[in-house]
Amino acid sequence: MDVKQAVQEAKEYIFDLFEGEEIEYVGLEEVEFDHESDEWKVTLGFSRPWDRPKSLSVALRDEPLRRSYKLVRINDSTGKVTSVRDRALATAR
Repeated sequence: MDVKQAVQEAKEYIFDLFEGEEIEYVGLEEVEFDHESDEWKVTLGFSRPWDRPKSLSVALRDEPLRRSYKLVRINDSTGKVTSVRDRALATAR
């Protein structure tokens, strides 16, 4: 599989896995191939309804929407997802 296929598989899996949670703004953050494990590591970010500001005053402060980040590992030979884990990304300064 190539990079685009790995990303597409990861996105489809995340949409299916979190189906009842109304995820939105799903986006690619990182992708890497791990030669030792023969796996693609795809990091996706998304938001859920409860990540939106609860009050108008918070919304007016123009604070960024909170996001969840998931690391999806996909076996290159089989195309099967082997794990989904939380991923903390470094914050920009």
